[in-house]
Amino acid sequence: MAALSVSALRKTYGNTEVVAGLSFAVEPGTCFGLLGPNGAGKTTTLRLCLGLTAPDSGEITLNGHQIPDDAQKARARVGVVPQFDNLDPDFTASENLLVLAGTLA
Repeated sequence: MAALSVSALRKTYGNTEVVAGLSFAVEPGTCFGLLGPNGAGKTTTLRLCLGLTAPDSGEITLNGHQIPDDAQKARARVGVVPQFDNLDPDFTASENLLVLAGTLA
């Protein structure tokens, strides 16, 4: 069973389709990168897969959980490395970790 399975995923904002029927699967233990030019829908796809944004249509299964219905449980065992850090320069390292951990829980 795939750790992440995406089938016929679609998302639009207004009249702009930003994810157009995307399908892929990531096997357990695999390091997976989502690459593409600016505006290709990478961030939207990631947000959809983590259950942070609801899809217009399609199916997502993450760690055996249906997304977005059971997203919180699915995210409990997921690591995401964004292109740029989101650290608050006014926080200590420990405080930043607490904030970031809270957004994924």
